[in-house]
Amino acid sequence: MTKRILVYRPLNEDQLARLERDFHVDYLPETSAEDPAFLDALANAHGLVGASLPITPALLDRAPHLEAIASISVGYDNYPVDELTRRGILLCNTPDVLTETTADTGFLLIMCAARRAIELAGMVQRGEWRESIGKELFGTDVHGKTLGMVGFGRIGAAIARRGALGFGMRVLYSNASPKPELEAELGARHRELDDLLAEADIVCVTVPSMPTRNT
Repeated sequence: MTKRILVYRPLNEDQLARLERDFHVDYLPETSAEDPAFLDALANAHGLVGASLPITPALLDRAPHLEAIASISVGYDNYPVDELTRRGILLCNTPDVLTETTADTGFLLIMCAARRAIELAGMVQRGEWRESIGKELFGTDVHGKTLGMVGFGRIGAAIARRGALGFGMRVLYSNASPKPELEAELGARHRELDDLLAEADIVCVTVPSMPTRNT
């Protein structure tokens, strides 16, 4: 019996064709959890491919044949991991696909904040920059400053690498566990959070979005 795959996110034609070689594919690139077509396909699906749509335990109850979910994402907060484990359903994600892209954006934000780029661009767009600006709008150098990374996983390390190797920054990090390989590569030094905040010129937070517990 050919297994059925429910795809609920747009795919390129070549990606879709590869799936169709081995599976019966129900392709619903624009759908919702209330869509009757989605619910009908879910009832017969052995696998799901998609992202952004929360897969709840109630939806899993309507998918008795489900064996695996391939999430086209880094995060997996749209999936009840404990419930999937209990039911023996495999969950796959793409953990490294956006590391460098996100790090580019993170360092862009550091540069924009340090150099007041958004504020100054707005002045240009409004026609307010008609003479030399005063030193109050100069911003501050990024090169040679101390960068404090709160969280030092894949993305945090990639941002720190840009700072250390591209901008000559001294790197401090606060993390649940030491990272000796990054200390050797980047000259990074571990600090407790309070010490990092006191010592760093620029602080960048790269930690998971979790419920705040006031700790």
